[in-house]
Amino acid sequence: MLSSIKTPAAPGNRTGALTRLLIGMQIILLVTVVAGTLSHVFQLREEALLRHLDDAKGQARVFEEQLTQTLNLSDLTLQGLPDVLEMPLRNTEKASRQLEQMLVRLLFLRSLSVADEHGLIIASSNRENIGHQIDAKNFHPLHEGPEVANFMRIGTPWRGRDIADGSPTNTENPAPADSLSFIPVVREVIVEGQRLRFIAALNPDYFINQFLHHVAPELTEVEIIDYQGIATLSTRQDLAPGSRHLADAMLDSMREHEIGSLGEYGAYRQEMLTAYRASRNYPLFVLIHVDRERALANWQTETRDTLILIGLALSVTLLLSSLLIQRVRRGLLDEARLHHERQLAAQVFENSTSGIMVTDAERRILAVNPELIEVSGFSRAELLGQTPRLLNSGRHPPAFYQNMWARIASDDIWRGEITNRRKDGRLIEEWLTISAVRDKQNQVVNYLGVFEDITEQRLQALRLKRQLAALRALNEIATVNGLDPRETLRQALLLASRHLHLEYGIISYIDQSSSTYRIEVQVSPDNTLHDRQEFPLGSTFCSTIVERDSLFMLVNAADSEYRDHPCFKEFQLASYLGAPIRIDGSLYGTINFSSHTGRDHDFDPSDIEFIQLLARWAGGFLERMRALEQLDKARQAAEAASVAKGSFLANMSHEIRTPMNGVIGMAELLLTTPLTAEQRDFAETIRHSADSLLSLINDVLDFSKVEAGKLHLECISFSPADVLHDTIALLRHAASLKPLTLNGEIAPDVPQQVIGDPSRLRQVLINLVGNAVKFTEAGSVCIEFSSQPIAGSDRSTWLCIRVSDTGIGMAPDVLAGLFSPFFQGDASTTRQFGGTGLGLSICKRLTELMGGKISVESTPGCGSVFQIELPVGIDNCASAETSINESALTLPEGTQVLLVEDNLVNQKVAAALLNKLGCVHVIADNGAEALRLLGEQQFDVVLMDCQMPVMDGFEATRRLRAGQAGDAMRTVPVIAMTANAMQGDREECLACGMDDYLAKPVNNATLKAALARWTHRR
Repeated sequence: MLSSIKTPAAPGNRTGALTRLLIGMQIILLVTVVAGTLSHVFQLREEALLRHLDDAKGQARVFEEQLTQTLNLSDLTLQGLPDVLEMPLRNTEKASRQLEQMLVRLLFLRSLSVADEHGLIIASSNRENIGHQIDAKNFHPLHEGPEVANFMRIGTPWRGRDIADGSPTNTENPAPADSLSFIPVVREVIVEGQRLRFIAALNPDYFINQFLHHVAPELTEVEIIDYQGIATLSTRQDLAPGSRHLADAMLDSMREHEIGSLGEYGAYRQEMLTAYRASRNYPLFVLIHVDRERALANWQTETRDTLILIGLALSVTLLLSSLLIQRVRRGLLDEARLHHERQLAAQVFENSTSGIMVTDAERRILAVNPELIEVSGFSRAELLGQTPRLLNSGRHPPAFYQNMWARIASDDIWRGEITNRRKDGRLIEEWLTISAVRDKQNQVVNYLGVFEDITEQRLQALRLKRQLAALRALNEIATVNGLDPRETLRQALLLASRHLHLEYGIISYIDQSSSTYRIEVQVSPDNTLHDRQEFPLGSTFCSTIVERDSLFMLVNAADSEYRDHPCFKEFQLASYLGAPIRIDGSLYGTINFSSHTGRDHDFDPSDIEFIQLLARWAGGFLERMRALEQLDKARQAAEAASVAKGSFLANMSHEIRTPMNGVIGMAELLLTTPLTAEQRDFAETIRHSADSLLSLINDVLDFSKVEAGKLHLECISFSPADVLHDTIALLRHAASLKPLTLNGEIAPDVPQQVIGDPSRLRQVLINLVGNAVKFTEAGSVCIEFSSQPIAGSDRSTWLCIRVSDTGIGMAPDVLAGLFSPFFQGDASTTRQFGGTGLGLSICKRLTELMGGKISVESTPGCGSVFQIELPVGIDNCASAETSINESALTLPEGTQVLLVEDNLVNQKVAAALLNKLGCVHVIADNGAEALRLLGEQQFDVVLMDCQMPVMDGFEATRRLRAGQAGDAMRTVPVIAMTANAMQGDREECLACGMDDYLAKPVNNATLKAALARWTHRR
């Protein structure tokens, strides 16, 4: 182009020099413009990159705040678990249900779990997690020492959805990028001396969705790494959680600076711009990666257009300057430069993403760009010629604007937040920059205003704050405890009303059949409403919820189609938010909140989610209340059944023992008379049959006591040798009827005196030895006592008892169920030997009640061996002196006995026994007659029945001790002789003032021993 310029022939050297000078100036201009353009283009490139990097830093700050707040909420949730769960943790099933209910509202968690101090999960919102082990020693921040860390620690990502199906990752084996993963966090606490770990599984999808909601995925990637450089989560599709891809030097630099960009210290991905920010409370970094190529897309387009335009302008300029170089010289170059600058300014003005307004010195609008027109809603024609007051929202006082213009007058610039109003009346939050433009005389000729819309940023911040407030309110509601169910619901309504800023809160029951609305629980100003208050359903906004079967909200009834609704006209409720409550899938009622004051804005989405969650919580709570009521009714029915069972057993015991006393007593008396051999055989058969029946009754009653948990053990000093002697003495007669040897041995190491329950031990031995004698036709039955020391104790020992026989033995399949209730070896055995099948079951249960164990070994045809091991105390303080042998005591001849008995058969039996013992007796039919006789004559002892007409034995004894029969008889020994043989009957007899207790049927030896004991003491 330059070569096409024709230089006119100059008349002299001055003209040629001028021409060469002008051509040189053209060349210089060309080079300058090209260089300046290229410099400006590259400067714009760097500014574009820097702007995107600044945006990335801002996003890193926002995401770091969101991450930290969510982790803080996780920490608060873990901290609050001891208050939610019932401590100490005993009912893990209940704890798991509570954790599951909490998880419903915590969207960022997949599970909540409780583990013991070794990491074994014992309760979880995900039942499959229970029993799994989790090792938290490498969780960060690292914690050493035995003390409990009072902070939450974060682990590396796990592959899988939850702990039950997951496993930890490491840098050599990260989780596949396309698989599920989660992030475990743990917090240790000590609750009532129990060291527990509360574990939460963070949901990476929650964070990724939050990140993707605020960034363009094709331009920006978000990545979270820990202080070890291990990737925790990322929006990248190809990054595996648990992998490590940062150099140590780069990671050290990030730890040192905490906030910055990797470009300043060496980027590890050249195609990306990276900004990072460390979490304020946790060992995590938030990295924002911006694609350089996409970030420069607009710059490339603008650069291409700019270069084309500049090239065209230069071409035109050079062409015109070549043609008019003699005429326009310097002016042409200035004009071209001015034209270029105006075009650039116009492009910036028109394409700016911020609203721009230009006014004159009197603040009349001269120009606006398209962005301002779009944001304000006014057309260009409506704005031009007006003043900025057209956008005034009325939210700022006059002093605000006075200070603003004063600052512009002094500094030529003002920056700050301002609230303006759109043409449609909506408010917009903006960041405004106003600068003054002055001429060469320093006079203001224009004002330039740049508006940046920050409304969405404000809304996001407010929504996040509202969501956090809703989570806190739900957490408070979920942790309400210590109140009865109705007050718990009322406290929940109170907390929710405060959160929603609506003064009325109601949980209602709706009867659709009668169209009735009943308030179950409420909170209202000055208690204007009351629980159980009823209204027609049609007069409430809740009728709309029933019709729609969904949530209903009303911002301001006065400005809506519900202005004529009875709930607004009669009750003046202007704003309303309610949701249905369902129990077992059916509509129960509603939870609703309302106010007399209308709202000037819609309900926040978090408020809607809040009441929906609260409705589900209320439904679950009411369902549990209903279940608890049913359980309470069932418990009361069970207790009534237990009382009825106990009463039945007591009555049956009394009614059976009363005639049994007559049968056994008469048989025993009959045997003391002269009889023929045949008659004695008949009488002995009656006596043995009665004894067998009594043994059966005792087994049934003992089994019932054990089943009901009402069998209590004694803890007294006794001699094992005496127990062995009594057992052999009792069963020696039965063994002598067969060619059978019955013997017993006590090892030298067995203590002479031990502490335990001799009666129950004797009962077990008699049962085992009795079975051995019954099932052994010939040979021997041997009882062996030995002892074994208990490790670490010199005050107790194991008492080992071995009962062996040479009887019929048992098959292995019989041994498997031998100790089960009502078990019999086989039908033939039952027919041959008889029995209830309760004896061995009672032996096992008595042995276990005494803290011991019983086992058996047997071979068919060779015999059986029963082994018992009981823990007993060693009585080293037992007196060396022997106590009085009561069996050797003699009963004085002519002992005066008052027999108080209403049953004629028992009167005959007792009278005959007393006659045999040489006692003088008088019979009283009831307690009242006994008091009369005691007041008239002296007696040595009283045999008192308990259940009698007119006055029972308990009342008679109490009156006797009170002196109603005279002071002389106040201390006469009273021996209960009764058919009441249930647990507690002996204690009841002694409590009313009786001195001793005999259970019917009573034999001659027992009666003689009791009478001798008390006549000697008297």
